[in-house]
Amino acid sequence: MNEIIKTVVRFIKKRVSKLTASALALLILFGIPNLFGYASIGRLAIVSVGLLLIWLDQVRITKKLHGKKPYDEETLKGRTLKLRDDIQAFLETIGSIPETERTSGMSELAYSEVKITNVINWAERLRHGFALRFEDRLKRICHECGESGTGNSMFEVRISKEQTSKEDIEKIIEDLDWFAKNVD
Repeated sequence: MNEIIKTVVRFIKKRVSKLTASALALLILFGIPNLFGYASIGRLAIVSVGLLLIWLDQVRITKKLHGKKPYDEETLKGRTLKLRDDIQAFLETIGSIPETERTSGMSELAYSEVKITNVINWAERLRHGFALRFEDRLKRICHECGESGTGNSMFEVRISKEQTSKEDIEKIIEDLDWFAKNVD
């Protein structure tokens, strides 16, 4: 029972803004027939405005919750844009090379070993994570663009090697953006 209440409260916090709550209050106060003695046309206008406000606010909240419109993955352009955005999101989650803190009493050699280990671990997450998530899709997009006449041999060379730096991956994102703009 407690979980149900928490779920309902989370839903309300997500979906009911101040504007929606105000419009609901307007509907309750003025939508009840003859409670305040308003003429039916005035009451109808107030109820209509309240419903319109709720609808517009819910459309705004839905767009905010669900982000951009999904791409049409039936088209090459849509698949290319989706892949570009997925790679960009991956780069954002992987972050940059972690900082290494030096603790008191740590020798220069020990600090260097910790720093090198951190860099290697980060680079391995980047390299393997990228390959696991995107290698097959990238090759497919590359060949589809080539078949459509918008291929780029430098892009093909770039994706054939292992991606070991953020800069390499950012170049791929730029290429995908270019393809999306130039493909039918």
